[in-house]
Amino acid sequence: MSHARSHSRLRRMLRRRPGGAQRVHEDDLGDVYELVEAARAGDRSALGELFDAFHARIYRFARVRCATVEDAEDVVAETFVAAWKSIERFEWTGAPFAAWLFAIARSQVAGHHRHAASRPQAESGGDERVVELESGVDESAGVEQRMLVDAYLAELPERQRTIVTMRFYGGLDAGEIGAALGMSAAAVRQQQLKALEKMAMKMRREQVA
Repeated sequence: MSHARSHSRLRRMLRRRPGGAQRVHEDDLGDVYELVEAARAGDRSALGELFDAFHARIYRFARVRCATVEDAEDVVAETFVAAWKSIERFEWTGAPFAAWLFAIARSQVAGHHRHAASRPQAESGGDERVVELESGVDESAGVEQRMLVDAYLAELPERQRTIVTMRFYGGLDAGEIGAALGMSAAAVRQQQLKALEKMAMKMRREQVA
């Protein structure tokens, strides 16, 4: 398999997730700024609207990074609880609200990983994740491809794995990821390219084997 073809196939595999390539842009909401400001002032309905707008993206990111549905749901809940507790201190610094929210989600995922290291892992966790992520996708090839992607992701360095999952599962662009991770957009794109090259190289090797 050629270098270009393996990259193209890998990107298609990464994008095969529930809900397709759906992405909620802040501009699509039209009034995210007003919602955030209202939430900072204690408006519970504004908090609910922000939850509705970003819940799916946070869940997709968490689901890839967590072993079970329950862990992913816990991460989502804890992310929004932490966000609501600290939203009064949120400041517009040029970074989008989504970047701030994903930074919290990343921290919650890290916390779950620390806790998971001290408890037995559910035997069915990996298969459960594969089946759920492939919901709505042709199961004849989808489950196998999802397992391959999970295996490729697991071998990446932590930062590259986070970038790939934020990009392809959370739907963030390079600028938003950079704001969440404290990196420039150019550095994010560079790390994403390196990650995809590593994954594509592994794919090519397995095709030859």
